Amino acid sequence: MKCKSQHAIVRSAHERVNRGDIKVFDEVLAPDYARHCQAMPLEAQEIRSAEPLAVFVRENLAVFPDWNDNIDFMFAAETTRSPTLRRAQARRRVR
Repeated sequence: MKCKSQHAIVRSAHERVNRGDIKVFDEVLAPDYARHCQAMPLEAQEIRSAEPLAVFVRENLAVFPDWNDNIDFMFAAETTRSPTLRRAQARRRVR
């Protein structure tokens, strides 16, 4: 893949997730996808594959319905990986 197409895929996937379309994970994530985040509770620090990520995002959207994930900077080389730096924003729904 070329850098431009990688960027387009990542941006499109983020836009779809921001609209609540989490089916995109099945389309764009590698079978061996792994998400590592030390800022999460122990059970959510590592998510492997598309389905657990979809569950996590569904639960997140239930608590933060106006959650929006923005890409501030994206760097990529002509490889199969495209690392991104991103910022998530949400407001907690008060009942």
